[in-house]
Amino acid sequence: MKKPGQLKKLLLKYFIFRPGIVYAYSCIDPVTGKREWWAYAGQTRQVLAMRHDQHMGNSGYKGKLAKCQPWSDLYPEVRVVAEFRCPDFILDLIEMWVIKWNKPIYNYMHNINNPRRIPIPIAVKQRAERDLRRSRNRGKVVM
Repeated sequence: MKKPGQLKKLLLKYFIFRPGIVYAYSCIDPVTGKREWWAYAGQTRQVLAMRHDQHMGNSGYKGKLAKCQPWSDLYPEVRVVAEFRCPDFILDLIEMWVIKWNKPIYNYMHNINNPRRIPIPIAVKQRAERDLRRSRNRGKVVM
């Protein structure tokens, strides 16, 4: 006999859909200084502000501390691309389509063939270099 919790999970997964959001980030291109409109795209069923905090490294999911994204210091702006109630596989397909169509530079999944894509290890290295430059450029007191 199935437990009531299992029935609830079944209903939520296949019949009663929570709102889903496909979102995109823009950020400053560190090379050109211009805004890159398709820096990163993703999906969530959380409140967008919570997901944004996770990307920025301010909070985590279920009590775990999140690691900030390599592009989180480049003045990111988030926007909603699509929002609706649907099953997970539809949300996955829409996210995949947005990534393949717009070719964000920091996405890895569904974006391997993008020649402008910045691989994760290189993005992390670039972030470390920017952080090091910032720490060196802090003013010194000269007497």
